[in-house]
Amino acid sequence: MALGFFLATFYYSGPSFLLILIGVIPLGMIHLWAVVNAGKKEFIAELFGALTLGAAAASIILAAGHFYVQAMTVWAILAIRAGTSVVYVRHRLNQTRGKGYNLALLI
Repeated sequence: MALGFFLATFYYSGPSFLLILIGVIPLGMIHLWAVVNAGKKEFIAELFGALTLGAAAASIILAAGHFYVQAMTVWAILAIRAGTSVVYVRHRLNQTRGKGYNLALLI
């Protein structure tokens, strides 16, 4: 089913959306390596996983026929949001567990 949707998207929108998906393969591989070797709670695994999933939104925008600038802007916004969320949640968890945390990063 996924292959069918992929082929339909490729047929109707062309190969433009593939550039982002191919470009994000290294991030996905680092995410998988970090999850397997260090565990899913590792900071790099959480951050690269969020960045990799943000590429899906950018590829959808490209598949809809919009420009690369628009797709990259959406991806940048999602990356900033994901990065700050990962840092905030990790510090809040450290605060509730009584571990060391940085108050400036929480604020």
